[in-house]
Amino acid sequence: MPDTGIYLVAALAATFIIMGFLVLSMTMRYRNLQKDIKLIDQLKNE
Repeated sequence: MPDTGIYLVAALAATFIIMGFLVLSMTMRYRNLQKDIKLIDQLKNE
């Protein structure tokens, strides 16, 4: 049987990198959403 361990490591690395980008994206979206909510509240109170 051929040694395919390197492909497993590469696939796992790619998966974790993609998941990291997704978590980073969700964090940035959450922060932007909080800023938008504050701005809406300020405009509503004026």
